[in-house]
Amino acid sequence: MKLFPPPPSKDNQPIPAIRELVKQQGDIARGKQLFATTAQCANCHLVRKQGKEVGPDLSEIGKKLSREALFESILYPSAGISHNYENYLVRLEDGTVLNGILVSETDEQIVLKDDKAIV
Repeated sequence: MKLFPPPPSKDNQPIPAIRELVKQQGDIARGKQLFATTAQCANCHLVRKQGKEVGPDLSEIGKKLSREALFESILYPSAGISHNYENYLVRLEDGTVLNGILVSETDEQIVLKDDKAIV
């Protein structure tokens, strides 16, 4: 928390503790809007075919995680990276550095998916 404090809320106030957030009622329409815009979740994740397939598909995440775990994942997205979604850095012989999610690897070739879901 000292090194990476959570960002302030939209009115520049501290975000409530997770134990307080889980008591609040959500707004589905506002959540959809935030997913696709301000929160930038759709840059990496899919929900019901909306977004990009870079990170895990979140369409069924509410059935897999508790409310507390959902808030933790939203507020601290890098705290737990799902298997097969780790980011790789590759330095080419010419010095160019590429990064992305490993799609496949052989002795002759490495295939990465970039942040735009392009292989």
